[in-house]
Amino acid sequence: YRGSILGFWNSVTPKKNDNDSGTQVYEYIEGNPLTDQDYKDSLVNVNTNSSVTSSITTAISNIAASGATRTQYGMEMANQVFENNPITNTNRKRIVVVFTDGKPGQSGYDSTEASSAVSKAYDTKKTYGATIYTIGCYSEGEDSDKRVTNFMNYLSSNYPDAQNMSNPGNAIETKKYYQTTSNASELTKIFE
Repeated sequence: YRGSILGFWNSVTPKKNDNDSGTQVYEYIEGNPLTDQDYKDSLVNVNTNSSVTSSITTAISNIAASGATRTQYGMEMANQVFENNPITNTNRKRIVVVFTDGKPGQSGYDSTEASSAVSKAYDTKKTYGATIYTIGCYSEGEDSDKRVTNFMNYLSSNYPDAQNMSNPGNAIETKKYYQTTSNASELTKIFE
């Protein structure tokens, strides 16, 4: 899915005429402890004369799988990035996009890891006011017991008060923050 994410990234990057050039992302290299300065430096401007900066495409190209889906680490990192980068422009919004191709855990669905990720997402939504989109790169048919579907919904802004898997709160009226795709080529269509 790396190529699909690059294609998606190129399709949503602000164009030269956009007034707000503040779309920002961060990079994480597994296994290396990050400092507050790393988190502060991790946000970069991605609209430079209508082209995507090479640091973003390099970061996406360097994504490597390690066999486990550790969504809670990604949410923890997002929180650290937000903590170390206060918003000074109130016209900007904080957005987290979670892409995943698997169930939370080392080898199959792990309810403890799912709850941890949802708890960290609760902090992301409540403490930092971020909107969370979740994108599942798998077929919903692969989730016969709906645990992954519930996890992805609770993690997203569809459930703004979800504190963990046992305490999801209420869904918003129009669920629009969780999408799936089973075909990598359709990934860019999700945000149309």
